[in-house]
Amino acid sequence: MNKKILVIVTALLVLSMTLTPFVLAKPWTKEKNNEKFQSFFTTHTPNPLPILLAEKSYRPSADNPNIIIVSWEESMIAYEIMIGEESYSLHEDFEYEGNAVWTAIGAPFGTLLGILPLGSKSNHWRIEYTYDFSAVPDGIEGTLEMLMVYNNGETSIRSLRGTGGLQNVQIMATAVLGTHEGIVSGWPE
Repeated sequence: MNKKILVIVTALLVLSMTLTPFVLAKPWTKEKNNEKFQSFFTTHTPNPLPILLAEKSYRPSADNPNIIIVSWEESMIAYEIMIGEESYSLHEDFEYEGNAVWTAIGAPFGTLLGILPLGSKSNHWRIEYTYDFSAVPDGIEGTLEMLMVYNNGETSIRSLRGTGGLQNVQIMATAVLGTHEGIVSGWPE
C-alpha cells in the first residue's frame, strides 16, 4: 500500500513540475522587435577555376591517402550582400578575397574530374574571407573579416573583426548552396 501511495505522490509531483512552465507562461501581447538586429543575406557565385587548380596534399601518401587537403585562394564571379533593405555589390561597393581549405577524411576516395576528392567519410571546409569596402571609392570605410566553417553538413558563418565603420559589426549566419542567411548588428547607417 505504501508503495502505491509513493508512486502516486511522485507522479503528481513530476506532473506538477512539467506543467508549471505552461501555467506561468504569458502570451506575447505585441510583436517583439529589436531594431539593433537586421537581416543578413548574400548570394554569390564562386570562380571554379581556383578550386580545380588547387594545391593538394595527401596523408599518408598520394598513392594511398586517408586524408586529402585541398587549399586555394578563393575568388568570386558575382557577390551580392543584403543588409535589411540595403544592397551591396562586388566591385561596386566592396572587394572580396578569401582563403579556403577543404579537408576530406576517410578512404576510399572517388574523384570529380579526376581532380577533387569525392566519397570521403568526413568533410571539413574552412574559409576565411574579407569584405573590403575601403577598396571602392565613396563607400563604407573599413573591412570585415569573416569565417565560414562547414563540418559534415553543419555550417556556421560569423564575423571575426572589422575596421573603420565596420569595427562593431557582428554577423551570425548559415549557408545553403550559394547563399548565406542570418542576422547582423552594428551595421553603419
